[in-house]
Amino acid sequence: MKLLLIFLFISPLFAEEITFSVLYENKSQPPYYLGNTEEVLEKPGLAVEMVQLLEKKLPQIKVVLSRAPWKRCKKELQLGKTDAIFNASFKKKRLKIGKYPWKNGKVDPSSRITTISYSLYKLKDNPISWNGKKFINLEGTIAAPLGYSIVGDLRKKNIEVNESRSTKTSFRMLQKNRVQGVAAQTVT
Repeated sequence: MKLLLIFLFISPLFAEEITFSVLYENKSQPPYYLGNTEEVLEKPGLAVEMVQLLEKKLPQIKVVLSRAPWKRCKKELQLGKTDAIFNASFKKKRLKIGKYPWKNGKVDPSSRITTISYSLYKLKDNPISWNGKKFINLEGTIAAPLGYSIVGDLRKKNIEVNESRSTKTSFRMLQKNRVQGVAAQTVT
């Protein structure tokens, strides 16, 4: 489940402009954010445009968007160097670095931007498969992007994970038979 991870404690009584820094990943995740770049594009993607709407809904807010590798996004939030990050899957341990929209003592799914699933990718002749609970015929490593939530999920199942800089890098590793499969977001 992907949610907008945002700290927003703003009174409508403030007349002074408030800068609200928002950091998001520098890898493309269409349609949510576009471009493999640290630049915020003119046509940035759906999730970015939703965040930009904060300025229209709350005129005292000045949204300042920046991009960085996902692991750095999480670290910057933890260190208080940015006010918010998105698209962040809910993970209980992430409550140590930020807050999710909350309702009745749990994450509020009505505040979700999207739901994103992961898929297992493999070479055609490789016998590896996933039955929804465990891998079958896994005799090697699974690649996944650095800092993504799937990495922890796989490691909890005692799966050896090779964290790569990007989904594209993971697929290159698969093509060269350096890993047996790739766990990547289906949308990507």
